[in-house]
Amino acid sequence: MVCRERERETTNALRISLSQSKK
Repeated sequence: MVCRERERETTNALRISLSQSKK
């Protein structure tokens, strides 16, 4: 369960990183 939540946080961070890079 925790693993899943952690994965979601990692995906969110990756998405933010990509968004910043695109900017």
